[in-house]
Amino acid sequence: MSTAGVLPERLSGVHSRHLSPHASSLVQTATAGILLAVFALLGLDPLLQVFTWLSGVATVAIVVLMAATSVAVIVYFARNRADRRPWNTVIAPALGFLGLAVSAVVIVAYFPVMVGDVDADGAPTFGAVTWALLALVVLVPVFGYVQAAWIRRRRPAAYAKLTDAIAG
Repeated sequence: MSTAGVLPERLSGVHSRHLSPHASSLVQTATAGILLAVFALLGLDPLLQVFTWLSGVATVAIVVLMAATSVAVIVYFARNRADRRPWNTVIAPALGFLGLAVSAVVIVAYFPVMVGDVDADGAPTFGAVTWALLALVVLVPVFGYVQAAWIRRRRPAAYAKLTDAIAG
């Protein structure tokens, strides 16, 4: 995003000697440090809350993303006809989507267990923690789409660079 001009250009640079993305790495490290400080100030348990919450969100998000990718494969080959083999272009991706969709439903059904969201009696429940974490799986992509739409409308050259980088 920095090479497209959306983020500061300095973040796209690499170290002259090590060829590492040192500036963006430092920003990532600082961001992680700030988040850890916030979690510590809130008194959250690093293992039972921070790790399980974030890995739970990541699990749901990855499964949903993989399911969407299965649909994208079907749509891509239906539109461009580059490959006409039914197994590769429809059947296998459809089976993948079905398996991933069922997995997502099971993961969401047991999400309170995974993230330790329990009621006063210790029974897993769809409480505030579960809903807040599952909301991230919806809100973060929505934020990304809104951001992309804003960039496309306000900074078309940057948007073109972004889409070229993705397509390339």
